[in-house]
Amino acid sequence: MGSASLILIVAGEQRRIELDGTPCRIGRGSQNTLELQGNDVSRSHALVQPGERGEYVLFDLGSRNGTILNGRHLAGPTELRDGDMVQVGEHQLRFSNPESEGKLDDELGSETILAVSARSIAVLVADIHNFTPLSVELGETRIAELMGSFNRHSGAILEGAGVWAHKYIGDAVMAIWALSPGASAAGMLRSAAGMLRSAVATVPPLASTIRDVEREFGLRAPLRLGFGINMGVASVGNLGSPGASDHTALGDVVNRAFRLESTVRKLPGDLAFGEDVAIVLRAAGGMEVAAGRHRVVLKGYATESDVYTVSLRQIPDIIDGLDRHLAGTVRA
Repeated sequence: MGSASLILIVAGEQRRIELDGTPCRIGRGSQNTLELQGNDVSRSHALVQPGERGEYVLFDLGSRNGTILNGRHLAGPTELRDGDMVQVGEHQLRFSNPESEGKLDDELGSETILAVSARSIAVLVADIHNFTPLSVELGETRIAELMGSFNRHSGAILEGAGVWAHKYIGDAVMAIWALSPGASAAGMLRSAAGMLRSAVATVPPLASTIRDVEREFGLRAPLRLGFGINMGVASVGNLGSPGASDHTALGDVVNRAFRLESTVRKLPGDLAFGEDVAIVLRAAGGMEVAAGRHRVVLKGYATESDVYTVSLRQIPDIIDGLDRHLAGTVRA
């Protein structure tokens, strides 16, 4: 991983930021690895996350103006290739990783293998709030140990919940459930309700895990996880090559999940979801809880949309409603 870097281009001059195998946060704030100025740069704008295979993946962190990759708005987490151009506000960055690119070219030629399909998914985002002051308090070594503990526990929970894929993104985790291709229209509601039930059911144990991490590390202040769930159609599959596979989902449904999660920093509740999830819950009997309804302009969107929030105490009632629907459908 030592050969990878981001090259910041300013007035024709270049500044190299070495990527050393740790997450590189980009934004308008001193807490970032790469601090960029400008009103069009969000405080936490983008993230370059290293993977286990030596790859680096670019994420937008719910920025106001989005992150541009090779002239197009980033639609979801995307693996970077040598020479890719990243735009954050008015700043241009070139990703350089010639060692990795050369290895792939030797093995497979320069062709990129793309194996994706359009499928209905549910995506869950869980994010630790107030992470920056916690990082300052604990220091790099201690915060890395804390995140390692959280990631191990949360990964076990998600893998036990039948996720199609999950990823760690700095202080957040994203999990994806996907319907099998060719699901019948008649069984679509049941399939969507089952997928949503699996996603919602992970929220309480994940929230419990963060309490365990608090005790393990003897933290003075409590940690809080915020959650966002969204549903819709996305391009899912393996974007990469046989030697460097990357199972992910691309599309607005993923970006919106991150935006929804960010709303619980200001709105009452622990879990936020949009109208697409609400439609499934109403049809399946999971909207019997008194979810708060808010009109919100999500980051990166021009118009208001309905955002629903519920507390952790209400989530068992949502699960019960979905269970009743699924049991009734099976009996029928």
